[in-house]
Amino acid sequence: MEDITLGNFKSILNSKNKYFKKILFAENIEAAIDEPFLLINKYLEVKDDNFVDILFEDCKFEIPIRITGINIKGFPQFFKNCVFNKRVYLGNIKFDKLIFENVIFNDECIFSSCNFLDGLIFTETIFNNNLSFVVNRRLKVMEIKDAFFRCEFNGITNFNSVSFGILNLSDSSIGEKICIFNNCSFNLLALFRRLNLKSNIIFLNVDLTNCSFLNSNFAEVLFASISINIKEHIDYKFLKSIIKEEDIIFKSIYIPDKSDLIREVTENSLISEYKIFEKNFDNKKQFEIAGDFHQASLDIERQFNPTKSKKTLLWLYKTFSNYGESYKKSIIWFSLILVFFSILYLFTGLDYINNEKHSIIYYFKCSNINNIFNDYGLSFLYSFINSFPAKRDIDILKAANGYTIFFSTIQTVIQSILITLFIIALRRKFRR
Repeated sequence: MEDITLGNFKSILNSKNKYFKKILFAENIEAAIDEPFLLINKYLEVKDDNFVDILFEDCKFEIPIRITGINIKGFPQFFKNCVFNKRVYLGNIKFDKLIFENVIFNDECIFSSCNFLDGLIFTETIFNNNLSFVVNRRLKVMEIKDAFFRCEFNGITNFNSVSFGILNLSDSSIGEKICIFNNCSFNLLALFRRLNLKSNIIFLNVDLTNCSFLNSNFAEVLFASISINIKEHIDYKFLKSIIKEEDIIFKSIYIPDKSDLIREVTENSLISEYKIFEKNFDNKKQFEIAGDFHQASLDIERQFNPTKSKKTLLWLYKTFSNYGESYKKSIIWFSLILVFFSILYLFTGLDYINNEKHSIIYYFKCSNINNIFNDYGLSFLYSFINSFPAKRDIDILKAANGYTIFFSTIQTVIQSILITLFIIALRRKFRR
């Protein structure tokens, strides 16, 4: 590696493709005032739009870098096998594409109010200090069409007011320092797959509908003021093949194609993802959204389970109590079945006082409406008694025949199940 001189610096700038290889950018660098690079207060600063089609390879930067207020178009700006030992600041810039490959940042790196029209790529990159994506008052949102990070984040990482088209953070390594996504939007797809995320990861004021945490451990992640439409969740749409080919277009070689994304989504992996969401929100006492994920995971199991018996049981579980989430639903069904069987017993027959056996024929012949209402009161009492497993006949009425005995046994079984579901749902509510 050698220091750059004024002569070869000018010749490279004047050439069509600006290629810097094995250059040490140190404090003794020289630059002319009429060139796009200035050395000001020991900063390598870019002052005009000539910073295009440039490749830095095997370079080492021992001075801070500051690039502001320009539009950079054309061939992707490429930094390969480089080391930045001082602060890097990129502000108010429009890039087509910016690529960092096998790069080390040993000092702070800041992207302020930049827009990336085609992509921002970090592959095999290490941030040993803080990384920030921030906006100023004039530019309220930073837009990045495609973003790929396969990095080690060892410092504080801050994504503030960034609008991502596609974000792929899968297989990265995030250290113990805070990593926050604040007021970010994930417009098409955000991949947080195969990650080990701890409590230092924060999602604040974001919509997680297009975020995939498949095969990641994120039970300790802090989700605050978030929203998510589970029925429109990206992984659920992949599993159900709802997404059409034209919905997601991957232009970057660093973003997986649609077939790879779908292949990774199975009913078991999605159920596991939703159960981690449930555990996370349960621990944070956000019980409503935890219940939504609890229901969603069992819905998927019911839809894709090949066993008909289990499908039926899950369907009943959902119908009677929303998978143990609604004690009110259990009460409603208990009441409806209580009334239904009380009417049914009028038709099948009961043995009333003085061994009078009343059934459907009796009521057709009965002209006294009061007798019918009186009988229904006793039938309702019989139905109520049969709603509990520890039942016993009372002296004023008994089953008149085998039909009534048969239906009373069925009622006892159904109502006992509903009582159990009620207790489960009530216990779940009070435990929370």
